[in-house]
Amino acid sequence: MKTKFLFVGLIIIASSLSIAEGVPKVIQTRYVALQKAMSALNTKAFTDFFAPDFIVVDPSGKPTKRDDFLGQVVPMIKNSTKAEPVMKHLGSTTRSGIVDVKFDFILKLTGKNGTTTIHEVGVDSWKLVGRKWLMVKTVQTKFDVKAGK
Repeated sequence: MKTKFLFVGLIIIASSLSIAEGVPKVIQTRYVALQKAMSALNTKAFTDFFAPDFIVVDPSGKPTKRDDFLGQVVPMIKNSTKAEPVMKHLGSTTRSGIVDVKFDFILKLTGKNGTTTIHEVGVDSWKLVGRKWLMVKTVQTKFDVKAGK
């Protein structure tokens, strides 16, 4: 079951958004829009936040490409009736046009089988692609899943 939910932690949004000082306003705006997409269970809007070359790296160091990630996450969103994300941003750094945002994220997904709670800690990397800031990488340093009824 942990594998099924492994990459849900990437849903880096917040219904209660706490932005640390130093996170650029444009990135704050992207997180707010991502929050709205997730809260609305809008999978099309959600997928638009991830660059074509996006990867997620789990705590063991295993990378997963965008299409595989979305292939796991989108069905979970579609099967949910409610998403309750809470994101705390812990700061950011900028390097070569990429903004890295440290975060501590908790997501509760409710569906017909009950509520699953995901806790993820890591770093999201954002880059300007064309005219939009897109997520290009997420590195998880912690990832826990608790399924409940």
